[in-house]
Order: sequence, then C-alpha cells, then structure tokens
Amino acid sequence: MSCSDVKTKESLDTSQISLKMKPIRYDQLFFQLDTTDLNNSLDKLGKKYPNFTNLYTTTLAGFGNAGTPRFDTALRQFLSLPDYRNLYDTVQIRFPNTKKLDKELETTFKNIAYFFPEEKQEKVFYFISGLNLWSAITIDSAVGVGLDMYLGEQFPFYSSVQIPAYEVRNRVPERISVEVAKAIFEAKFPFEYEGKSLLEMMLYKGKELYFVEQVCRQKSDALIVGYSPAQAEWCEQNEEGVYYFFAKKELLYSTTWQDIMPYINDGPNTAGMPSEAPGNMGSWLGWQLVRNYMKEHPQESLSSLMKNKLPAQQFMRAAKYKP
Repeated sequence: MSCSDVKTKESLDTSQISLKMKPIRYDQLFFQLDTTDLNNSLDKLGKKYPNFTNLYTTTLAGFGNAGTPRFDTALRQFLSLPDYRNLYDTVQIRFPNTKKLDKELETTFKNIAYFFPEEKQEKVFYFISGLNLWSAITIDSAVGVGLDMYLGEQFPFYSSVQIPAYEVRNRVPERISVEVAKAIFEAKFPFEYEGKSLLEMMLYKGKELYFVEQVCRQKSDALIVGYSPAQAEWCEQNEEGVYYFFAKKELLYSTTWQDIMPYINDGPNTAGMPSEAPGNMGSWLGWQLVRNYMKEHPQESLSSLMKNKLPAQQFMRAAKYKP
C-alpha cells in the first residue's frame, strides 16, 4: 500500500500530559428544550453554556438576535419542522454516542499539547447547524463539531445545500479530528492573505497540513489533504511534474488573486493540469516543501517551524526541495 493509504508514524509519548475530554452533546440538549416554555428553557441552557449558546443561536444555527420575531420563529421551526427533526434523528442514529470520537480527539489534543504545552483543549461541543456548513470551529478554549456535516458520503441531502461531489467525500467521521486540528491551527496561527504571493500562501497551507500530520498521526495523507486515495497516489507519482508546472508558468511569485485562487482552494481538479490532478495542488506542493524543509533541518521543532519568519523565497531555498 502507498503511504497515501496507511500511516506508520509512531505515537507520541503523552503519558505525562494531564488532559481530560469534556464532551457535550449540545445537539441533544438543544432538541430537548421544552417547547411549551421555550424562552425559559433556552435561558437555562444559555446560563449553563453562555458563550457557545450565543454563538450557536446567532451564527451556527442562524436564528439571528434573541428577542426578535425572526429569532422566535426560526427557533420554533428548527425544533419542530420535519426536515430538521429528521436531520436530528439521523444524527442520533449515526452518532448514538461519541466515545470513539472523544478518544480520537483526546489523542489529537494531547498531541497538540505535546508540541504546544500552552494549548489545553478539553471541551468539545457536538452540535447540529441544520446543514449550515459548519463542520469544526474553535471558541475560547473549546472546539465545536457539527455532527450533521459528517453523516457520510451516502447522505442524500448534502447536494441540496450545494456541497459539491469532490467535497462530499470529506463529510465522513474520519475527517473530524483533521478538521478540528485545522481549526485550531488557523485560530492559533492566523494568516493575512491580502497582498501575499502564491508561494507565501502555499507555505502557510503547507505548514497547516504538516501541523495536522503531526497531531493526527494515524491519518493517511489522502485524508489529511482531502483527496481520494487515487488522487493522493497520483500526486506522489507526479510530484516532479507538479513542481515544474508551477515553476514553468512562473506562478510562485504572483500576487494576482485570479492566478492564485485556483491553486490553493479545493476543487474537482486543477486548471492546466491533467484531469487526474485534484484541486488545491498549491497547498499539497507547499506541504511537500515544508516536509523537505523539516528533513533538512532536523533540529527544528514543530513549534519553531510555526515561529519561523524566513521570507518565502529563503524558506524555499533552505528546504532544498528537488523532487
């Protein structure tokens, strides 16, 4: 099997890291609200989890501001309309409990704390957004996981909310820890895209994928980057051609948004490349650059890599990347 399909990375020794998962089935708590006394029932839940409840009602579920007619109507519809009730029931069938997810996320959190001792995520809110496309988020020192975004490739209603086919393959439970790790990375290491070159964006995305690789150590390359196994294998077999595609077209130092976006965003394929080439090839190539940099600089830790301020061109030279 290729390394796209299986990982051999050793587990980290996190036995000395004190961290205990605190999973909260917010989806169940919310759908158990007393609809005969809805305001008081919601108020009690809000007092118990104020920050998340505010985020959930205003943004994740999209009810708007509390106390408005729109809020009350949207809230009651969410709890009573058959489509939402059926979605809730589907989530309960797919996730009758979260023990497996809790264990996997706890391992991810401990791995993050291994490299970044100041990071101690423990609390996880499992929620349902009503297919509002919220998958994994961070809020304060907690994370949120939208379980309705991980119902599997065969869930028939993802197309109704315009999730494209190439993205549906990532709507599986195995992607949860990967997307949680990405959310934590983006919150901890924010990046200003405006005015940046393609190479700068590629290296940021490459660091993100390398971060996920280190903290989700048993996930395949394909799962980490969001490709099918066949697509990941194609990338490995054509790495040299991918690199020279960018070099020949002189794209790496472009700051023109139209030149850049096709190469750092997900998509069914990459413009100008063979049909087998998946989208987001710039991020994948940035990952290979970062991997090579770390091989060339074994003294560099994951933490120091994230603090590395080398200009993109110097970083590329220091990586000595020659596929």
